[in-house]
Amino acid sequence: MCFDEATKYVIHTETEGTWLDSLGCKPHMNEPSVQAQVDAANAYEALFVPALFGRWAPRVVDAAHIQPGQRLLDVACGTGVLAREAASRVGSAGHVAGIDPSLGMVSVARQLAPTIEWQEGIAESLPFLISPSRLL
Repeated sequence: MCFDEATKYVIHTETEGTWLDSLGCKPHMNEPSVQAQVDAANAYEALFVPALFGRWAPRVVDAAHIQPGQRLLDVACGTGVLAREAASRVGSAGHVAGIDPSLGMVSVARQLAPTIEWQEGIAESLPFLISPSRLL
């Protein structure tokens, strides 16, 4: 039985097809590696955004009546397709931020739009002050 929660090394044994940590125990693989998350986010951006989400971003921003100078937060932003569209509408006088629980999604979002404020996190722990009257 493995009790070492701080194990940092994971080894895949090709012959057995199993994952072992540095102590030879099978670790809990609750979260994918950072590289796997980034790879998945890149695939999401390359495949799903053009096919599905990209065409909806302008419509959502139109429906929200986003104007120059406004401040916006995109919760569960993924790779930031909606935040990027919003940023193009608010201009330099506005501010757009995005938050997502996936480090991979946030990493890709930062690469695509470094001027937007990106945060890894969950909506339940938002580091933003939001007035209830401003929620959409």
